Amino acid sequence: MSTSLTDEAILAAAGRVAEPPRPVPFAFAKRHGVLVRALTEQSADVVMRAGASPIALAEVRRHLRRPLTVERADADRFETLLRQAYEGGSSAAMDAMGGLEEDTDLGSLAQEIPSPPTCSRARTRRRSSA
Repeated sequence: MSTSLTDEAILAAAGRVAEPPRPVPFAFAKRHGVLVRALTEQSADVVMRAGASPIALAEVRRHLRRPLTVERADADRFETLLRQAYEGGSSAAMDAMGGLEEDTDLGSLAQEIPSPPTCSRARTRRRSSA
């Protein structure tokens, strides 16, 4: 009997950590006050805004799958660092923004998605044609 292993499982079995699928999105960093400044294999360098929730910090740690080195910053300094990190124009920073801005109206995006035909519509069409 054979078992198939994913790349992540193979790396974990070898004691290595796979990289997260993408960095922390801009909207998350801004909303929750947690900015990832640098990543190494051993840890992540993070800036936490004064008053930010420790739960957001725990979520970043879970996402990055490594321990965090945390620096606390007041709101003004955090906003400056955030702006520098995400407005730098680098492709990595632009990818981290995730394509959705903080003010994106998800409701209107959902309205634009066409709804698939349901079974009840198909039954109604069959009955009316019979």
